[in-house]
Amino acid sequence: MGKYQGSSRSFNTLKHSNRAERSKRRVQSKYLILSICAVIIAILLALMVFAVMAIAHKGSSKAPAETSGDKEIAFKEATFASEDAGKGNLLLVNAQHKYSFFEGTSLVSASSVSTPGCVQNSSILVNAEALAAYDSMMKKYVEVFGESDIWLVEAYRTEAEQANKQFAPGYSDHHTGRLLTIKQKNGSDLSADNWLYQNCYKYGFVVRYPETKSMQTGVSGYTYAFRYVGIPHATYMQEHSLCMEEYIVLLQNNYSSGETLKFTAADGNRYAVYSVKAATSGATTLSVPSALPYTISGDNAGSFVITVTLGKAE
Repeated sequence: MGKYQGSSRSFNTLKHSNRAERSKRRVQSKYLILSICAVIIAILLALMVFAVMAIAHKGSSKAPAETSGDKEIAFKEATFASEDAGKGNLLLVNAQHKYSFFEGTSLVSASSVSTPGCVQNSSILVNAEALAAYDSMMKKYVEVFGESDIWLVEAYRTEAEQANKQFAPGYSDHHTGRLLTIKQKNGSDLSADNWLYQNCYKYGFVVRYPETKSMQTGVSGYTYAFRYVGIPHATYMQEHSLCMEEYIVLLQNNYSSGETLKFTAADGNRYAVYSVKAATSGATTLSVPSALPYTISGDNAGSFVITVTLGKAE
């Protein structure tokens, strides 16, 4: 038999080939390790940047962000005293939040109303803004029904007047002068279909203690108590079936980090609303509009609520 004449690789050739393969694998491994290290470094840097931004945000009052379609808001900084967080139409007063009586002389006599027969006793004291809104609401009521078969029977209570009632002195919403008890003139409670329940929000009032919200408010059987909060807030609470407790929590949780709650209210205006945490002591610096009208109210739960009027809805 003849010998096989095919080509063969020498030992040196095979050795050189194996060395080249090993060298190639080492280079590939090196690049792989470098790539993994680069990814890890990038992730660590991103986490560091995120942490720095979170710390910076926590220590500052961030100006709210804007969304297209609404009037642009330019901001400036303004400083407010810590006691200002205990003033305003959105003060939450209940068994957990005590009223601080910071508001001074915001009370007026119910004798100043212009609608005849809409108050039981002219000596009743009411927050001035709330009384003006009540007067407007009752004018419309008389226009619709020809006369008033309902009236205001109670509003402001002193701490002494609150004694021996459901909530201890200091913990009643009546202390604000914005909680109005309205009843039938014959002494009975309002009927479930009373015009006020469907229309009070148009004048800045909400039903303070809806029967369906007794778990949140801690009060039941007092559905004829109307709380003045202002037209924008009353509109939003009415349209979304929120009691005051729920509304304050919504603002603090969802609209306190640069976001604004924007909506059209019953008066035809667009509003932007946001919450800013108040300093635990000393003054609080807030971002407020520099050119647009706005109001500020404390919520009596550790924050300020800023309400910006953006203008008439298009």
